[in-house]
Amino acid sequence: MNCTLHRVLKQEIKNLIDNKAPERDIQEFLKEGQNMCILAEVYANPKEEYIIFSEFPIGENKADFVIFTSRSKMDIVIIEIKGADFYFINSDGTISHYINSAIQQIVNHFGHIRENYEYFRKFVHTARESVEKGMIRYNALIGPRGFLYCDPCKEILYRGVVIGGKTRDDKIESKLKWKMEESYNYRIQLESWDSWFSKVI
Repeated sequence: MNCTLHRVLKQEIKNLIDNKAPERDIQEFLKEGQNMCILAEVYANPKEEYIIFSEFPIGENKADFVIFTSRSKMDIVIIEIKGADFYFINSDGTISHYINSAIQQIVNHFGHIRENYEYFRKFVHTARESVEKGMIRYNALIGPRGFLYCDPCKEILYRGVVIGGKTRDDKIESKLKWKMEESYNYRIQLESWDSWFSKVI
């Protein structure tokens, strides 16, 4: 990503977080132009090898964002986001129902993939190949490398990320996240917008 563009995007997303923007405003910002790259580059590995989609279909539902990345076995990162207009943790120390709702969305996505694994595996590789050939599928944005070194004959890996809310107490939030992530065998990563922003390089 161009360094100047990165600085601009980083400042703009910080402004949205600081101003406690609702989900709709954050979604609109991320889907505009090249803006999805700031989300993709947090999770892509290698950094410049990714395809990111918005409103990507998974069964009868759609994920907010989905990232294809990695080499050999394709790694699929399914992202559900919520707004920055609430706290990740309620005043009584429980997790926000907005976050729980997003977790359930991820769980539902996992269920569909597991029950339709071979169909989904072929579907995502078809989508990948189409984008690499220059077609726009599901608002796709491809990373600087222009393609992925993924083998369509190998199994796919998939995991989830939930981003939402503001940090109320970092220590309490970190402990709660750890317990929740452990309960899902670390296949779902939980972030407040504050903790996610700290990962933006």
